[in-house]
Amino acid sequence: TMIIHLRMTGRLFYRAADTVRDAHTHVVFVFDNGFELRFADMRTLGTLCLLADTELGKIKGLHEMGPEPLTAAFDLKYFQQLLANKKTKIKGLLLDQRRVGGLGNIYVDESLHLAGIHPERPAGSLSPDEISNLHQAINTVIREGIEHGGTTFRDYVDGEGKAGTHQHHLRVYGRKQEPCVTCGTAIERKEVAGRGSYYCPR
Repeated sequence: TMIIHLRMTGRLFYRAADTVRDAHTHVVFVFDNGFELRFADMRTLGTLCLLADTELGKIKGLHEMGPEPLTAAFDLKYFQQLLANKKTKIKGLLLDQRRVGGLGNIYVDESLHLAGIHPERPAGSLSPDEISNLHQAINTVIREGIEHGGTTFRDYVDGEGKAGTHQHHLRVYGRKQEPCVTCGTAIERKEVAGRGSYYCPR
């Protein structure tokens, strides 16, 4: 089993073998069809591990990750149980990879906004309808990000080297003092759970 963690600047490129390799290419997998899968990382923060299935426990945090959005395990029942009686701020809980795998800062802000929930609300204070709306919003935001090829502010590109376009569709993230797309109120930014957070104050 191969485990690849791209971290901040790691990238995977699927390119014809006769094309020029990125200057920061560190690992190359050569295929019989004349193409290569290249692992490049400018800051060398990413990791690539080849392990026997019995050794997967050596990867720190892998088995502690929560279910990912859009999977059967991330159903409404799981989400309801996750939030029940929690005093933690909802943003901090959603960023915890042990609770929900794969949700980063951008998509948490976007999900909370779409569901109309302030990032500082205690998770356990959400009503059943709010929990259902947030669960749906998370899946919606992830689907949108996939459809737009990801969010590129600086480094991110897909396997063909194309930048994502989801940054042009963000409702709140990175839009401080710009009008809310829903009500026109100026978007605010503050630190929540140790991360810069964008939200509509209404």
